[in-house]
Amino acid sequence: MAGDPTGKARLRVVISGPDEVPELIKSLIDSGTKVLSVKMEEPSLYDVFAQLTGSQVQMEGPVQRRPFRRGP
Repeated sequence: MAGDPTGKARLRVVISGPDEVPELIKSLIDSGTKVLSVKMEEPSLYDVFAQLTGSQVQMEGPVQRRPFRRGP
């Protein structure tokens, strides 16, 4: 891969379920890709949000929180 002197890259693929893994790996190998490892992860809450809303949250700069004060 361009920019990586080792030629290695990490590919993240979202699938519907574990039944799709063998077909995905076969497709990668058939296309000439060398698969070194496969790691299954549960989607994070952020992943679910992005998928359901079709958007991603982008934060600019550090988050500043104001201390909670009661009364005037």
